[in-house]
Amino acid sequence: MKKQLFILIMAIFSIGFTNAFGQSPFDPPTCTASAISPAPGEQYNYAASIPALAGSYDGTGLFKWYVTKDVNLLTGAHVPNDGVEIIASGHYDANTAAPIGDVINITWTSAALATGVPYYLVIRYEESNESGGSPCTAMNMKVYRILPINTFWLRIESVADAAGAPGGVYQCAADVTGAVVTEPAGTVEYTYGQNVLYVKISATGFVGTWTPTLRISGAVDNQAIGAAGITWTSGASSGIFTGGAGLYGNGDYTSNNPMPCTMAVAPAITGSEIIVTIPIDNNNHEALLDQTIAVAIDGIYVSGATTFHDKSDVNGPCSNASAFEDTVDKIIKARPGVNAVAPNSFMSDPATKP
Repeated sequence: MKKQLFILIMAIFSIGFTNAFGQSPFDPPTCTASAISPAPGEQYNYAASIPALAGSYDGTGLFKWYVTKDVNLLTGAHVPNDGVEIIASGHYDANTAAPIGDVINITWTSAALATGVPYYLVIRYEESNESGGSPCTAMNMKVYRILPINTFWLRIESVADAAGAPGGVYQCAADVTGAVVTEPAGTVEYTYGQNVLYVKISATGFVGTWTPTLRISGAVDNQAIGAAGITWTSGASSGIFTGGAGLYGNGDYTSNNPMPCTMAVAPAITGSEIIVTIPIDNNNHEALLDQTIAVAIDGIYVSGATTFHDKSDVNGPCSNASAFEDTVDKIIKARPGVNAVAPNSFMSDPATKP
């Protein structure tokens, strides 16, 4: 009995574990960014201290910080502090005394990430040694090895309206909008209104712009994307997703322009949030059963000649996410069926789809 209970518990745990990692749109991947493995766009603090040596050094000498990509730290070219690869505090690459010289702040950009090579953050220190005989100036140096990492990740969630109010997973099928009889055939054509679906997409861990692509699936015969198209808003910006090419409005839709960093999105400093509006024309689709429309997001961002994909833990910690891995279901609930009793048949409606 105990063995059976153990197996049951493990089976339940396994199901929960699979679900947690198969779809966890609110959880960032375990991309452990740090000063040594920095995320683009975040500022990191670097510091050093000089141990006191009686009669010799007290840490008040000159500090010089600089970054190079050359393995020859003494003669290699210094990376300029011009905002292209690094954004450093004011005393970068200059001899500066303590107390401000022993610390520097650096932001590594997406261009630094795109090089794919290590950076070497060098600190050179010199101070006059006053012990014994004539004073002399001695120098020493140490280095941090820095390799920026890609921390770009996406999430998608259901919202109830264009303002991004939480909820909106379920909605009722749109009302009947037309019922036109054709005579003398004695038939009637019913048309059904539009269901509008809203989702919110968040992107973070990137610098610059990113390009989102939506995948719509679950639409059925006679449904279609509404004439306004699939649109998005992000603050004062707006745009449209174009593409499709699948049946009934299913397919992939890519934004007609990239999404910029617009706001702070935890846990990283920069990111963007967009509200997507998806109009579904039901046309002759009667919707007598609940219908699931799946909305998935995929995205890339490009720095220089390098394309970066969003990250997740599904394929391993901080690995590239599978295409359209981040998805959310929107449920259009069934409308009531009406069956003839007496008489036992209604007018024929040949255009109606189930």
